[in-house]
Amino acid sequence: IHPGPYRMGRNVEDANVYRIGHPLAQRIIEHYKKLDLEYETLEFNYTETQQKISILQNLIGQEGWLRAVCLTIDSFESEDHIILCGVTDKKITLDKDQCQRLFSCKSRISDPYHYAGQQIPKASIEEKYYAQKQQIIQESAERNASFFETEMEKLEKWADDLKSSLEMQIKELDKEIKFRKTEAKKILNLESKVDAHRKIKELEGKRKNLRMKLFEAQDDVDKRKENIIEEIEQRLKQNIHEKELFYIRWRVI
Repeated sequence: IHPGPYRMGRNVEDANVYRIGHPLAQRIIEHYKKLDLEYETLEFNYTETQQKISILQNLIGQEGWLRAVCLTIDSFESEDHIILCGVTDKKITLDKDQCQRLFSCKSRISDPYHYAGQQIPKASIEEKYYAQKQQIIQESAERNASFFETEMEKLEKWADDLKSSLEMQIKELDKEIKFRKTEAKKILNLESKVDAHRKIKELEGKRKNLRMKLFEAQDDVDKRKENIIEEIEQRLKQNIHEKELFYIRWRVI
């Protein structure tokens, strides 16, 4: 909240987008996560904002409280989510988009706020926070389920294609071996007959190798399935960490 050497982008939503793969954004977030911030009053200047944001218009002239929490989900990989929850002094809770878009406005730290007689409506904010938290956890679970289904489908398709290819080759060899055996019976010259059976033996060897490849492919499929299952099991072992980033008093002018 205090001015610092970094700028996170135009708004919190931008920061969430850049967070995933941008090293600078990751360093910025880590820097601000470590700050121990005191209560401050931020004045958001909507009237001077060039972009009109309809969802903020009804907040002009209102004041309230806003909380930011970093929710980290550690499973197979780590996910960070910044959850913003706000409420007006009239006990009206802000939705997620309103909280995020507040930071699209120019803002400043206003004169120190006199807190006497003002109680943070933590129950209302906590209820909103819990709802967003559960939604994030549910979406994470759904992504994992989608990942599992996609990987399994790709594996099954690969296995079916490989199996079909090998079985077709084996079937063609069966036909050729049968044909050559029939022809070999018609050969009267012993030397030619031996040579024909030698070639049949080679074809049977190829067929045997293909059958072995078929079994090996099935073993490979089973191993890959086991790896995917283990990966998903690891993802299901979620460790959830919550770090409060700040509470602020806000007003919109």
